[in-house]
Amino acid sequence: MKTKKPKWRHFNHLTKEEFENPLMPLLELCCSATSLECHRSDIHHFARASCCHNTGFSPVDFSEMYFLYKQLSNHIELLYLLMHRYSEWQISLTSPLYQCEVQGLSKIIHDDDMFGGTTMHFEALSKAEFMDLSVFMNNFFKFRSLRSWRETMQELIEAIFSDESFSQYQHDAHQVFQYLDKLGEAAFLAYELRGKAYMLEHHADRFGIKRKKLVDIEPTTTIQ
Repeated sequence: MKTKKPKWRHFNHLTKEEFENPLMPLLELCCSATSLECHRSDIHHFARASCCHNTGFSPVDFSEMYFLYKQLSNHIELLYLLMHRYSEWQISLTSPLYQCEVQGLSKIIHDDDMFGGTTMHFEALSKAEFMDLSVFMNNFFKFRSLRSWRETMQELIEAIFSDESFSQYQHDAHQVFQYLDKLGEAAFLAYELRGKAYMLEHHADRFGIKRKKLVDIEPTTTIQ
């Protein structure tokens, strides 16, 4: 997708610092904020909350939903920026940064440098999207433009704070939820593909990870 170079003024949720270095939000998310499994659970909770009356919600619950709205909106803009900032998003079979296994429908990445070692199961992204994240990036913004995604996220948070259901008026609500599910996985995959080498080089001490000597971190053989 060839478009004009994005300008920071076109983003509503990214800070200037995040725009200038979009890898840092990936590091914060994946190294210190949450796991893929917990992030996936949060996204599912957010989707369910947009489709019911939430009569039992407390102020804390609504605060959590608003936080998730801001986080997902940030990740949508981040995905758009990363898509335009970097051209190569293919996964490697022989990366020194992570271990990848793809067998049938199973797509797994194991990363010993995450807290306690983390095995991540990518269940939402298709095999083609997992193999080359740019496939998902293009699909995501073909389904909705960046502006349309902002409007959709606004409609979702309004539904959470109202008595109306998002799915009641949106014929493609199921697809929206599927794409948000994939978005969560895409953030963790983007970290492995682009963010981890940057973290080890510049911020390993900050995240309590022993800095390793990186040798020949170049694109290697990719999954076919």
